Amino acid sequence: MQDEDPVKKFVALVPYQVKKEGAAQLVIAPAKIRPAVVAELGRLANLPEGPFPKEGLIDTLLAGVQTKWRLKANSPTAEWVLTPN
Repeated sequence: MQDEDPVKKFVALVPYQVKKEGAAQLVIAPAKIRPAVVAELGRLANLPEGPFPKEGLIDTLLAGVQTKWRLKANSPTAEWVLTPN
């Protein structure tokens, strides 16, 4: 993972950490890094092209820990919410 793009590394590690902490959801709010983060989340969730709202699933395995998240996005500039699936 050391050679990975920093955004991809962030997107991979955050859901892993959130699961370890037992959080009920993760909200990605507008910020400077947000455009790159939401683009990677959208890619991982296989969000369809076209108008919002959109919903998708992210299923990842990191350090032997499986994480499954439902991603809900009402618009490109609104909060994107991930909840355990």
